Amino acid sequence: MPELPEVEITINYLRPKIVGRAVKGIWTDWPKAIGNISFEELNKILRGKKFSAIQRRGKNILIEVDKKFTLWIHLKMTGHLLIIPAKIPEGSPLLEKVNQYLHFKFLLDEGEELAFSDLRKFGRVRYLAEPITDNLITNNFKDLGIEPLEKDFTLDKLVDLVEKNKNKPLKLFLMDQSQIAGIGNIYASEIPFDAKLSPKRKIGDLSKAEIKALYLSIKKILKKAVDTRGTSVSDFRDPEGKPGGYGNIRKVYQRKGQPCPGKCGGAVESFKQGQRTTFWCPKCQK
Repeated sequence: MPELPEVEITINYLRPKIVGRAVKGIWTDWPKAIGNISFEELNKILRGKKFSAIQRRGKNILIEVDKKFTLWIHLKMTGHLLIIPAKIPEGSPLLEKVNQYLHFKFLLDEGEELAFSDLRKFGRVRYLAEPITDNLITNNFKDLGIEPLEKDFTLDKLVDLVEKNKNKPLKLFLMDQSQIAGIGNIYASEIPFDAKLSPKRKIGDLSKAEIKALYLSIKKILKKAVDTRGTSVSDFRDPEGKPGGYGNIRKVYQRKGQPCPGKCGGAVESFKQGQRTTFWCPKCQK
């Protein structure tokens, strides 16, 4: 599933590509992707309008139209957004199979398309009848926690969150969207490894030094994932159809049985935690 870094990469790429562009119409072969308005209504509302802003909240993408209303997109498990030119060049990454599961398109001017590729068809598009404002974000995402790459995510804020979640295991705490928004299974395995902390530890048992190490690792790993354009060990691709590079440097995620990169002499292991697979090194992570 695309997590915070992958969604951040997507909106940063799309912002200069789509803001100010006119929508000629929409296309879909999967109307169920449109959750709270009919295809016909949405097509009528969008035709001739211009994208005016794009923003992220957690793993959610918000695209404002004409400064009047907003499209809320969630990529779910296998979705990613693509900019498709009128003519795709031979050898383009857009021709890769993973980019061919197109079930929703915004038809743009100049023959381009903003397309939603989604193998499992879990992705969703929603219509919100107001522009992107603090009010819209508060009302629709009130259950989401703090953004870990924003300035207000401080060490003191993490200490407060730890205090409120003392009995929660570290990995499950990191994945709790109501506490910290945007971290999923990939980075919730990578962050504890970087901090040298067991994902099984109750966060209330962490020392001040360990909480600081965790804080620094959250910032470090998420930023590195953004800088390397995300993880593409599964379906994620950037809007050019290209895979991200973080999968090439990941330490433990989906590396069960491989030598620990911490050179402790052990191997990466895995276990189930909250119905998800956690990857870790028992020797390095205490």
